Amino acid sequence: MKLAKKKINQVQSPKGGRKQTPKWFFIMLILIPVIFFILLELSLRLFDYGKDIPQWVDARRGKYIINPEVAFRYFNQVENIPTTIEDIFDQQKKNNAFRVFVLGGSSAAGFPYMPMGSFSRYIRKRLELTYPNSTIEVVNISLSAVNTYTILDMLPGVLEQKPNLILIYAGHNEYYGALGVGSMESLGTFRSFVKLVLYLNKYKTVQLIRNIISGIFCI
Repeated sequence: MKLAKKKINQVQSPKGGRKQTPKWFFIMLILIPVIFFILLELSLRLFDYGKDIPQWVDARRGKYIINPEVAFRYFNQVENIPTTIEDIFDQQKKNNAFRVFVLGGSSAAGFPYMPMGSFSRYIRKRLELTYPNSTIEVVNISLSAVNTYTILDMLPGVLEQKPNLILIYAGHNEYYGALGVGSMESLGTFRSFVKLVLYLNKYKTVQLIRNIISGIFCI
């Protein structure tokens, strides 16, 4: 009886056991999709697919201006995106410069009396009168129909420009503003996911995926 069981075990478990899958197989499983998306991204950039949406663009004569198409980072369901009042500032900050950035929604932008109705223009004039020997730069990059997702996304680019002061006038678009839970652009209520999408929007592959999804739902 014992001899019979031993033979059965030998048949079920052949000597040497099951052959292990080599490690390179698992490495390739990871590398293949990574390489695919890298090549896809490079190809899309090569053929200039989609939009390049840097935060700042050259305004000539050593000046920067907010990218007129920067709102495409936050609006994908509308054709007419909001724009800023297009304040310019030096690419190289002067030693005597006092630089202020203003961020917010339409109220901060001065709607409906843009651009002269914006409070940033009054601040600039007051600072120029108070500090006549300084180069005053008050840069208003506020956009209509946005909320603090937009402000949070823009802040790193603002900090790179070495501001002396940042003014934020916001809070009234949190529900209906772009990416808010009541917005057409809503991505849900999971904040970390929304921030991840905003980060990934700079990649052409993400633009392609979003355009495909939008096209499917439009059909």
